[in-house]
Amino acid sequence: MRLSLLLVVLLFACSVSADELTRTVQERLKALGAYSGPLDGNASPHFTSALKAYQQRHKLPPTGVLDPATAKALDDETGMALPGSSGAPPSEPAQQSSSPSVPAVPTFAPASPQAAPPEPRTPQPSPAASSPSPMAAPPAPSASFNNSPSPSLESPLPIPTAAAATSPSAPVEPPPQFSTERITKFLRDYLHAGEGNYVTPQLRFFSFPVDYFAHGPVNQRFVRSDTLRYVRRWPRRHYMLTEPVKVAAVDNQTATADFTIAFSVQKGKRRANGRTTNRVTLREVKSQLKIIAIKEQRVAD
Repeated sequence: MRLSLLLVVLLFACSVSADELTRTVQERLKALGAYSGPLDGNASPHFTSALKAYQQRHKLPPTGVLDPATAKALDDETGMALPGSSGAPPSEPAQQSSSPSVPAVPTFAPASPQAAPPEPRTPQPSPAASSPSPMAAPPAPSASFNNSPSPSLESPLPIPTAAAATSPSAPVEPPPQFSTERITKFLRDYLHAGEGNYVTPQLRFFSFPVDYFAHGPVNQRFVRSDTLRYVRRWPRRHYMLTEPVKVAAVDNQTATADFTIAFSVQKGKRRANGRTTNRVTLREVKSQLKIIAIKEQRVAD
């Protein structure tokens, strides 16, 4: 009798663990836009079909079963290890408290009567505790990078500019690889990637470690995790350049680009929109432009 009771307890514990793991996988697939069913922990035909499709997309055997290779793919794409998988959860730097603000790959924060203002971020977004964040930041900050922002904004760290190396009367002409046309196209592509629900395409615009908004230098895992949270928070996002991009050479290897965007984000009936000024520092890596630093400020309307 005692042995039978022990077996029942063990079976129940295994079932609960399996249900919890299945629910976690459902959540990850849903965040990636690969699953639209309920988050109930049940391995339903709909869930199995979604898992098979995910495996096929990643060139894995479409078994519909969470094997180690599939778990690793989910770990890599979401930046968070599944319960019981070999990958350790990402170690993220301490989050700094900030007031409401909105998207950073385009990792932007608005004030909307229907929702708390989002946090700014030009992809992959740093979420504020009480508001959204597109590629921009909290309420009514100064649009100038030289003025001190309002205490509610994240103060951008200093980024080298052409003025630091040359006299204002003799500006440095950006090298050919930093032409305004090329950088403008790069930023448009970056913003477009920030509108999608897949994290990996957004990460390709960065060179790691990257000086990431108010967080300072961070690695790829941190940016992946931060972006995924923002995508979950605001499933629908739109970014648009509103002014010509201003490019300044720092030296032969790096340049800065200042640009202004209009953003709008939405989740269900909650919406937020606004404008942010942004600065990225770029470097050419293997013939491709990469962001090595990114900052943003909310523009007062």
